[in-house]
Amino acid sequence: MDDHQAYYSMFHACKSLLFSAGYVEKSHECLIAAIEELFVDRGLLPPAIVSDLRRAKTAREAADYGLTYGKASANGTVREAEQIFDIVSGYLTGAMWSAKVAVAGTIFDIVSGYLTGEGFETPSP
Repeated sequence: MDDHQAYYSMFHACKSLLFSAGYVEKSHECLIAAIEELFVDRGLLPPAIVSDLRRAKTAREAADYGLTYGKASANGTVREAEQIFDIVSGYLTGAMWSAKVAVAGTIFDIVSGYLTGEGFETPSP
């Protein structure tokens, strides 16, 4: 994996974060700004995710446009991509679980409200 591939792995992982929050990015810079505002500034994700994204974006641009490229840079970007993938997948797994619990709670409330209205006693969850 090179800088280009590693950066796009990070980019797509973070794109899924925005999508989970109901947003779609318009540019790479917008993606980074949105991740910072929606997730880092609110304490949901560590600040390193933004600095890693910025560093990887710079390395990817340098590699893509022939300015610089090096094995050390690519290895560092790959490590950061792996860390971001772990952070994002952990966050999304937790967020999806929370959403399932919230939906299950809502469904329970609706059904128990209906049954109570019909004269049935419902057990607590």
